[in-house]
Amino acid sequence: MQPSTLMDMTTGDSSQNITTFDPLIRITDGDRHVHVMVDLPGVTEEQILIDHRQKTLMIAVREKETLFQKEVSIPQTERISKKKFSDGVLEISLEKSRSGSDTMRR
Repeated sequence: MQPSTLMDMTTGDSSQNITTFDPLIRITDGDRHVHVMVDLPGVTEEQILIDHRQKTLMIAVREKETLFQKEVSIPQTERISKKKFSDGVLEISLEKSRSGSDTMRR
């Protein structure tokens, strides 16, 4: 069974080595969503773990006894609305908070 959060993956495993890594990341700040694209060549979808906390996105890749992680600062968002991993590229769409940012519609 795959861990559901980064905390689940690292808790209680003293043999786990945790290190940072620096994949190519592109962030696009739209009106209602923040889009994040991360290049992860050579990684399978099962190795990827994503954790979101308002203005922080944590991306981790588990490789044998090592957990590679990258913390990304993003604009304020409410939740992950879409995730896709294809051909070594992870795409994440995060929904922005509607309060205070709604504009009048015509």
